[in-house]
Amino acid sequence: DSMLHAGTAIAGGRGRAIVVATGRETEFGKIASALTAEEPPTPLQVELDRVGRRLAVLALATAGLVFLTGVLRGNPVEAMLLTAVALAVAAIPEGLPAVVTITLSRGVQRMADRNAIVRRLPAVEALGAASVICTDKTGTLTRNEIRLQRIRMAGYDLDPADLDVVSDLGRAFVDVAVLCNDGRRGDDDWVGDPTETSLLHAIETAGGDVEGVRASLPRLDEIAFDSSRKRMTTIHPRDGGYLVATKGAPEIVLDRCSTVLDAAGAVPLDDARRHSLAEIAVDLASSGLRTLALARRTVGRLPSELDLVETELELVAIVGMSDAVRDEAPDAVASARRAGITVVMVTGDHEVTARAVAREVGIIGDGDEVMAGDRLRSMSVDELAAEVDRYRVYARIDPLDKVKIVDAWQQRGEIVAMTGDGVNDAPALQAADIGVAMGSGTDVAKGAASMILADDDFATIVAAVREGRSIFSNLRTVVSYLLSCNVSEVIVMLLGFLVFGALGDPLLAVQLLWINLVTDGLPALALGVDAPEEGTMARPPDRSRNILSARRQLTLLGLGSILAAAALGTLVIGHYALGEDWEVVRTMVFTTLVVVQLAHAWSMRQRAAGRMDSRPEPNRLLLGAAAVSFGLQLLVVVTPLGRTLFETTLVPMAGWGVIAGLTALSWAAIGGVAMVRRSRGRTAGSRQGSADG
Repeated sequence: DSMLHAGTAIAGGRGRAIVVATGRETEFGKIASALTAEEPPTPLQVELDRVGRRLAVLALATAGLVFLTGVLRGNPVEAMLLTAVALAVAAIPEGLPAVVTITLSRGVQRMADRNAIVRRLPAVEALGAASVICTDKTGTLTRNEIRLQRIRMAGYDLDPADLDVVSDLGRAFVDVAVLCNDGRRGDDDWVGDPTETSLLHAIETAGGDVEGVRASLPRLDEIAFDSSRKRMTTIHPRDGGYLVATKGAPEIVLDRCSTVLDAAGAVPLDDARRHSLAEIAVDLASSGLRTLALARRTVGRLPSELDLVETELELVAIVGMSDAVRDEAPDAVASARRAGITVVMVTGDHEVTARAVAREVGIIGDGDEVMAGDRLRSMSVDELAAEVDRYRVYARIDPLDKVKIVDAWQQRGEIVAMTGDGVNDAPALQAADIGVAMGSGTDVAKGAASMILADDDFATIVAAVREGRSIFSNLRTVVSYLLSCNVSEVIVMLLGFLVFGALGDPLLAVQLLWINLVTDGLPALALGVDAPEEGTMARPPDRSRNILSARRQLTLLGLGSILAAAALGTLVIGHYALGEDWEVVRTMVFTTLVVVQLAHAWSMRQRAAGRMDSRPEPNRLLLGAAAVSFGLQLLVVVTPLGRTLFETTLVPMAGWGVIAGLTALSWAAIGGVAMVRRSRGRTAGSRQGSADG
């Protein structure tokens, strides 16, 4: 009893306390203990580790083969060792970690501009794959600007503006609504919980004296509101006894009432009246109003167990308060559904209220079911998982019930985002793949979450999912671009030594490193921060989050082969058709690899988009990066210092024509492969659609 929990904000007054627990023994500490489990690596981290290991094996094997081939052909061991090391370096995209980090960071910045503050970079990856969003109602789908709309008492259905605060009924209503209330006067308006301040605002508007009532009946004790109790009670001295004022969920308060206040006084609450009052609460809730019951009791002495005063209550009124749906909420829900995301509303409000709001924003239709908290708590996680996809609305839910909902969806293989704002929401926020805390919530909730909504708006979650999908798509494009380019370099070196090794080295070590520098740097960064394509939210989520599937690896091998064919074609034409010496031929191969890889960056952008017009605007960063990289390559080829450092020479006009022609052919070949793949994809989709039909 009378515990002051760590983390409590004391607004005023004075008192003395004895410390009885610290650290992990406090309620905060118990929650913190539940949040200390080590987070497993994300699928992106696992995937990049796997790719890194494979690349390491490939690089060592290829470098060893080239080294042995060169030595067997009589090349100096020192020179071949240097070439092998350079080839190993060329095979591994050293810039990938930096590009991944910068891409994620840029995405985080864009999300922050939309009021979504990401606390952990890997959460961006999970956002792109989110398939279920479990959202609160109040403040997220609604405005959290609550106003009292209806007062039902003693057979009257009143507009708050018509409340007679001086009548016996009116005074009874005012006493309970004002006394059992923690709202307080701020500089401009009432401050506190929106439900409570709406009562104070309505009473003050009707001419009631809020501060006068509180001064005449000071609070002696209270039983604070709790999400599991769903009610609050305060105790005040009056006429030698005590006035007990209670407010809470109608179904909870009604169960503790034995009488109801009528115009003639207290009337016994028989079954018929109890049923009628319950119907009134349902009627208000079905109109989308948040319902609250007010009750009172006068006792001569207080019981030894304080909560025993919450019995034999007299029902004073049932009220309905409105919380308007955010204007953007229906469109945001529709956008999420078009993207293949299941939107689930989890609320502590009455089942009927939850249904009305969910129907208004488009989460459910008229015939869809709503699961009540009592039934949820009676089910195991396995039982809930078996039928969780039947429900889109959960009503009268306690915060700790959210963990069960998250676990059930995750058992179905879904990637779950869960919102929350209270201390008790923290375990659910951590259990979810993406924990989303409200900006107006507690520090504990924010600490457990991966993302914070500065504006508490559901539409911001959908915008963040769109950004997450774009970032993951860009990362996949970057990885594909870097690996296909590195594969081309490996193929050129390997075949160059095996087939043309007698003529000379196809590329020097310093040239390989230069290719990696000018093609893996700026172009990859530009691809990583590309704008979202228009169809980002028109396809289902990619739950696998697989950056490099077996099929994609084969595709990258094919793309790398096309790029390598252009460079090797330059070698063949330059040496056998044009009759150039080997230094000129090697410079042509060197330049061709740079140019085709820069052109490939643009073709990768279009492959990722799927069609030429799906990007809303050109990637000016990519154009600039390609121009800078090509300019640097020209400096290496045409300036005396560049030719000295990189052992290049001037390329004749015919050689530039060969480079341009083979680059165009490689571009066309890659575009042709992409068209064939898209055509097959559409054909397969049509066949699947016919089969489904």
